[in-house]
Amino acid sequence: LILYSFLSDYRSNLYEGLIFGVILISIFFIIFIKKQITQSYKEILKEDTINQLENDLEAEKIKNEKISHELAVLAKINHKYSTRISALESYVNTSINKLNNNFNTEFADELFNAKELIENLSKEYTAELSEEFKYAKKLPKTNNLGLDNIINYLNAQANKDNIEFDLKINFEISCLIDNVILQNKLETLIADHIKDSIIAINHSNNKVRNIMLVFDKVNECYEIKIYDTGIEFEIDTLLKLGLQTVTTHKDTGGSGIGFMTTFETMKQCMASLIIEEYENNINNYTKSITIRFDGKNEYKIRSYRAYIIKKQSIDDRIVIEKL
Repeated sequence: LILYSFLSDYRSNLYEGLIFGVILISIFFIIFIKKQITQSYKEILKEDTINQLENDLEAEKIKNEKISHELAVLAKINHKYSTRISALESYVNTSINKLNNNFNTEFADELFNAKELIENLSKEYTAELSEEFKYAKKLPKTNNLGLDNIINYLNAQANKDNIEFDLKINFEISCLIDNVILQNKLETLIADHIKDSIIAINHSNNKVRNIMLVFDKVNECYEIKIYDTGIEFEIDTLLKLGLQTVTTHKDTGGSGIGFMTTFETMKQCMASLIIEEYENNINNYTKSITIRFDGKNEYKIRSYRAYIIKKQSIDDRIVIEKL
């Protein structure tokens, strides 16, 4: 257009043509530059995303290798003791049968020897575990070998993520196991919810990184309570617990199966689940999960945001209270 203006016989249109040409070329360059910037931004974003995914993948790979190593160590230790424990169990059963048929000093001595063997084996097993996870904080004993091993292992896992783990025991654990819940169910409950707490803390910006497990008795009811300083539940997750295998952190090990198992155990033991959320971070804790063996089999949420949760709830399955 500029060239045409110069060659035009109508000199009066020269300046108008120049201006018009400059405007068109400017518009073209603006569109061109914008497209180039957008394309460059997309390429940078794509490269950053790939780098981030590679870093995340590498972090997960390292984490999985660490977990695999720990499982291998535990498997090795358990393998070392499994045959000896089975043999000891057989010896004890044989001694008890003999004792039932004919009590005398010889069989009493056999039982005494069995007791001594069990104590020595327990000390040896615990010592090896303690040596393997010696960096973890020492916790009070529940006086139940299986439960102590589970709790010590979880304590070690928390410690590796710089999470302080505390344990309070306010009653004899044997009373709970003998009268209320099977030991394997109890171990699963504790393991599932403490692992969830570790994940929640690792997703939180809270500088305080604490978990506290409490065995307590309230109004003649045994209860297990787990406090943590992690992020709170999504409301949608709270409303679907017990109905679906929902989880907020599938990418970091959350499966949602833990809560489904919890609800099954609650039904079997007629226990209640109580989730509490603290707005003012009572003692720095953001939430707690309580399994209370009260014979009610309720699901209760006590939260500072009870009003919002109630608005989104579509049935009366959950007891929702303001905290």
